[in-house]
Amino acid sequence: MASVAPPAPVQSYWQMLALPRHDAMAVLGVCVIAVLAFGSSAAFGLSFNPPLHLMLLMPAVAGLLAFVYHLWRPRENQLFQVLVYSALWSLLPTAGTQLTFLASTAAMPLQTDLFAAADRAIGFSWIDWANFVRARPWLEWVTAKAYVSYALQPYLALILIAYFGSARRNAQLMIATMIALVITIVISALIPAVEPAHAYGFKTPAWEAHEALRAGQRSDLPYVGIICFPSFHTAMAILFTATYWRMPRCFWPAAALNAVMLLSVPYSGDHYMIDLIGGLVVAAIAIKLTWRLVPEPA
Repeated sequence: MASVAPPAPVQSYWQMLALPRHDAMAVLGVCVIAVLAFGSSAAFGLSFNPPLHLMLLMPAVAGLLAFVYHLWRPRENQLFQVLVYSALWSLLPTAGTQLTFLASTAAMPLQTDLFAAADRAIGFSWIDWANFVRARPWLEWVTAKAYVSYALQPYLALILIAYFGSARRNAQLMIATMIALVITIVISALIPAVEPAHAYGFKTPAWEAHEALRAGQRSDLPYVGIICFPSFHTAMAILFTATYWRMPRCFWPAAALNAVMLLSVPYSGDHYMIDLIGGLVVAAIAIKLTWRLVPEPA
């Protein structure tokens, strides 16, 4: 029996509601990662603090507002992009953090000596760099502010891109971030390491979380970054800068901010210098794959 097509006005309205391919890819990708992360955490008995329902409040509200606004004005794309990508950027870190903890439960042999030897081979000493920065309070302040900008830059970028950039650029940044995240999690699970600050006797939230996982703790886990190699912070600094290509008024300030953020990554104590090199390679791969998946129009 042949299927009955919906009336023309209804069909036309649903066509207007349909997302562009690049936005649909971004939404679907984040949803797949979230379902995988939350489902696997539940299956393995991992729970986090704050609890998941609180972490989902912001993406749920932003997503609902995006849906309602798209129903009301399906042809307007700028505010819709701001709402939908706000939802995605608030959901992805929660899911990504849970995936990193799940990967860490594999408890593969630590490769701390390997990374420490790599830093020595390129002539970098974490403790010397940390002492250099701490001896200059202005530099410590600047690098600290640049380091935490990692959490705020996505929201600034999505607004600037929506109103002044390419229609595909928000999707490209989100897809590149997902690719970089997956690569980083897989590598870090296979070759985990103790952060350099811990090796010098400093307490780090990342290693405390690692120790808790390796000791069998599965509840009340914190939302902190626990990846050592490759540096996801470094990958994101490159992606945040690259997303403003062809937006010169935004590109150069972003390049300056993220250059300082790169300087802050080793000082944070969670990374060796070789981690930054790994992060640069991950970013390059993510950008290359993203431009194949979502190319700029000719």
